[in-house]
Amino acid sequence: MSKGTRVIDENGNFIYFIGIMRDLTALKQAENKRHQIEEKAQITSRLASVGEMAAGIAHEINNPLTAFLVFRK
Repeated sequence: MSKGTRVIDENGNFIYFIGIMRDLTALKQAENKRHQIEEKAQITSRLASVGEMAAGIAHEINNPLTAFLVFRK
């Protein structure tokens, strides 16, 4: 990020630039790190949802099988 102004002579020719510059490297790195953490959290959440769904399906399949195995003996 920079702010400044050009210095020109009486003929309108550019002489030099006076300004302030700010290094945004650390800010950009922090934003990238936050984005990566958010992405990992979303993936973890999706995997947890799939795991819960698989457990629910296994439970629904296991209930009738248990009854069948109990009455078969």
